[in-house]
Amino acid sequence: MNSIAPMSGSTANRPAQGRRLVHLRLVAVNVWSAFKVSFLVSIALAIVGLVLALLTWLFVSQLGLFQPINDLLSTTSSDGAENVARIFSFGRVMGLSVLAGIVTIIFGTLFGGLCAVIYNAIARIVGGLKLTFSNVR
Repeated sequence: MNSIAPMSGSTANRPAQGRRLVHLRLVAVNVWSAFKVSFLVSIALAIVGLVLALLTWLFVSQLGLFQPINDLLSTTSSDGAENVARIFSFGRVMGLSVLAGIVTIIFGTLFGGLCAVIYNAIARIVGGLKLTFSNVR
């Protein structure tokens, strides 16, 4: 027995046997929840960026790519190029990665909250987002 009444005799929207459809509208997003979720996602992205910078630096360092780059720069410039290994030292690369992670966390968290506020304003105008859920048995 189906608990949803058929809509004006149409069989196209009638659910299959044993399946129940529920239509709901998402009319608001809690801004504080959006801040918390976007903060955690931003932390995860900052950690991924830090690990990626670490692995990239280790890869370039272990392959010994700093010396060929130094040789190339010294042959192409007449004023004596800087030492690339000194410019891209481990401490400098990790420091910039941490700084980029902090910026990612701050702006990512603010962006998540701002998106929730914008969605709530739009949802008040248009009535929200219609979602359909089904319960398959």
